[in-house]
Amino acid sequence: TLKVGQWALAIGNPFGLEGTLTAGVISATQRANLGIEDYEDFIQTDASINPGNSGGPLLNIYGEVVGINTAIVAAGQGIGFAIPINLAKLISTQLIETGSVTRGWLGVSIQALTPELADSFGLDRATGALVNRVLPDTPAAEAGIRRGDVLLRINGKEIRGVRELQLMVASAPLDENLEVTVLRDGEEFTLSVQVAKRDEYVAGQHPEQKESAKAVIGLKVGPVDAEQGAQVLEVEAGSPAAEAGVRAGDIVLAVNRVEIDGPAAFARETEKIASGENIVLLIKRDESTMYLAFKVL
Repeated sequence: TLKVGQWALAIGNPFGLEGTLTAGVISATQRANLGIEDYEDFIQTDASINPGNSGGPLLNIYGEVVGINTAIVAAGQGIGFAIPINLAKLISTQLIETGSVTRGWLGVSIQALTPELADSFGLDRATGALVNRVLPDTPAAEAGIRRGDVLLRINGKEIRGVRELQLMVASAPLDENLEVTVLRDGEEFTLSVQVAKRDEYVAGQHPEQKESAKAVIGLKVGPVDAEQGAQVLEVEAGSPAAEAGVRAGDIVLAVNRVEIDGPAAFARETEKIASGENIVLLIKRDESTMYLAFKVL
């Protein structure tokens, strides 16, 4: 297992200088959110990597290839990234056998669990991935996964967060059945979900707001034409809702996992929540849905 602090050796042709070897250490593993690729799981190293190093090996002190040098931070020194060798092997096998790279897909939209969301869903720590949308006619929908489920494990391996889940599914062979452990309403159970090839899905546009209603828990909401929910018209500055990220224009689809059909239902559900308790809102924003949680004052 690759560990931070272990020696790393990079070989390449920086600036046309063939067979150049540089040394450093493993600075970090599982680096993501770098804006390089959709699916990211990079090794970070301070072994000098320059233009011309890309595609060269990153070695450990035993001469074993642990990664493929890929990218650098242009504005920084001693910050380079490599693709882990196991991922490189998977990709190369697909390219050799099929000529292209395919990504596994379940058909869900997921988000990270904040401590507040984790507490609201009965978890003692923010682990797993929260499903905020299940696309119709997809493997997830057919298997019975629902919006509001927390995905905890795949084939017995813990899902620590959104990135881990994305990588697990993306690297899974097509048509393989994954045993997904789900938390729903405080109960854990396992569903078998068949991996499919990722397809594009275009969500419909949401209608415009209509008229205002009374302010509740820092929100002023109104009805929505032709769809369920309540439109957020105003968010009180400094309110818990504002701090949690609720915005004007959002559509509230559910309160504490109870679907609402308008401002009256929104008020009815929020009035059940005592001061100091958590409230969980299912929000639709543009073409995405997400859960937001905060404590009621």
